[in-house]
Amino acid sequence: MSDATRFAWNATALLVLLAVVVLFVARIMIASHWRAAPRAVGRVGAAHAAAFREMSIVAQIVAIVAVAGFYGVCYWGQRFTPVTAMGVLVGMTALMSIIGIVSHAAIRIWAAPEKPDERDLLVNLRGSRNASRAMAAGVWCVLLLIIAQQPPGLLFYALLGVFALAELVRLGSQLFYYRFGV
Repeated sequence: MSDATRFAWNATALLVLLAVVVLFVARIMIASHWRAAPRAVGRVGAAHAAAFREMSIVAQIVAIVAVAGFYGVCYWGQRFTPVTAMGVLVGMTALMSIIGIVSHAAIRIWAAPEKPDERDLLVNLRGSRNASRAMAAGVWCVLLLIIAQQPPGLLFYALLGVFALAELVRLGSQLFYYRFGV
């Protein structure tokens, strides 16, 4: 089996596995949210809106971890070339887009989104604040790698890791603030 065929089968298996995991996690979150969370007063469908936002965040976290992990395993130790870098960028973007569309369509079946209110805006702002701090720390670490004269391939993958980490911090912060309050 050629490398391209093996890669295509691995990507397909990853998408199927991720879809199953996202649906399973979404179903658990809906069930736990309906049993545990009191209904919000004054907002029609507030429990469903919070459930949609939380499930959306969990789906994005799972997608980032799965795709970044998949590419990390596939490209670990391989020689860096501009073609490899372009393949990683295009592949990660395509997989994240497909997974995002499929997972949000599946989540939309169970819960409908609602217009954001002040609490949602505050949660987004605080999540972005935390992500910018993680991004700044990561960029400083990459600058130290540049000073240490590391190869370009390592710098490229380190920058991708910094972006993924900052996004995970943003999403994790938002999930925390939705669950435990602002």
